[in-house]
Amino acid sequence: MSHRVLRAVVGCLVLALATTSCAALQVEKPQTFRTAVPQAREGGRLVVGISPPASIDPGNITDDSGALVASLVCEPLVSLDPVSGDVGRGLLTSASTSGDGAAFILTLRKDAVFHDGTELTSDDVVYALSRVARHDYASANADVLRPVVGYDAISQPLPPTETGNPTKRELRGVRALSKHAVEITLSERNAEFLRALSLPLAAPVPRRLPDQDDDFTSQPVCAGPYELVRPYQQGDETIELRRFADYYGSNDAFTRAGRGYPDVIEFRLLPTRQDQLKAFRAGDLDVAHLPHDVPVSSVPDDQLVRAMLPRVELLGLPTGEGP
Repeated sequence: MSHRVLRAVVGCLVLALATTSCAALQVEKPQTFRTAVPQAREGGRLVVGISPPASIDPGNITDDSGALVASLVCEPLVSLDPVSGDVGRGLLTSASTSGDGAAFILTLRKDAVFHDGTELTSDDVVYALSRVARHDYASANADVLRPVVGYDAISQPLPPTETGNPTKRELRGVRALSKHAVEITLSERNAEFLRALSLPLAAPVPRRLPDQDDDFTSQPVCAGPYELVRPYQQGDETIELRRFADYYGSNDAFTRAGRGYPDVIEFRLLPTRQDQLKAFRAGDLDVAHLPHDVPVSSVPDDQLVRAMLPRVELLGLPTGEGP
């Protein structure tokens, strides 16, 4: 079973908070890869129970199910180590800061390609991030890019005379330095912004795609280890992914260099976690989320996987009033 799949699917069984104090990309270290458990085997079909995702478009993910599917199909610029939470290379060979520390220079891999066989370049990164920030795209996650210079200019409605101007539809703070180098400039220094580039919204998508492409929304074209077998539509009972043969396979955040283990991943779309657990106990699923109201002690140890999630949950408390 894929370490990637364990991270994304079974990691939700038990929530643990994983934080690190520094988001710097450790590019000076030799690249090493995680070793899988001895029983991990390549090939076959993995059947996973999830709730129906509202969207699988990486730029507009709104729920855990969509994030899971997108994480397998759409590789973000950087990857978070699922154990330590450290920032890994992902699609980058290097990342550095410039000037006063408010700008990142990212160097892309030269062997990464999209599912349609086209080369991934810095222009695709500029397009993907600008697409998320634009007002007409209406991404629920656009605010993540607010620190980028030029966000306010394109996140607001454009006057009719400017809608056809391409320079008004791109983030001024994201520019291609060369075919495989991108500079991202922030309005102020923010070392943790690099971590935001591990989110699905930071997955490059082909610039050649139309701005309003229903086919892309239902069947994203990205550079991840798996690709969709067919488009996903609301009401479908399954989402099926197959291994992408031309995946670059050098992601140091995961075992098997991120390539995954199953040849096919089938997501069975079930309304609730209780439905998923029932299907798991009936032998219809290989992996299911454990419902929050089901005690962990009720599940045999050989059927339960605990994993850390590289994210932080914030709890806001009213501080302006006394107890």
